[in-house]
Amino acid sequence: NSQGIKNIDEIIAVSDGIMIARGDMGVSLPIYEIAVIQKMIIKRCNRMKKFVITATQMLESMTEHLRPTRAEVTDVANALLDGSDYLMLSGETAAGKHPVESVIMMNQIIKFTETHAKEISPKYAGNLV
Repeated sequence: NSQGIKNIDEIIAVSDGIMIARGDMGVSLPIYEIAVIQKMIIKRCNRMKKFVITATQMLESMTEHLRPTRAEVTDVANALLDGSDYLMLSGETAAGKHPVESVIMMNQIIKFTETHAKEISPKYAGNLV
């Protein structure tokens, strides 16, 4: 919630790591704030040397369909490029029609992104290697 965001530095400081639960954020914060807040939390966790998990609705369309949307693929890649240490599927594997395919797709996106990330930023060392 907004109180947690205001106190995020203190929360990160006393935590082993942070999970960015975007579904919960989408309920308690304005939807248009989620992307910036996600990036801010990732950056602060990286700066404080704490692991960060980005979760919820990463490939949500795959609960019903065999292919994710282009927006979802971009979202997964950007979470990784921003500095997420872990990416987590939830409904896609817990209740979706294509759990195995969701994991395979996530893996393909991660591998491709990590392989080509240095072309985007020479500083990129890879978070999920």
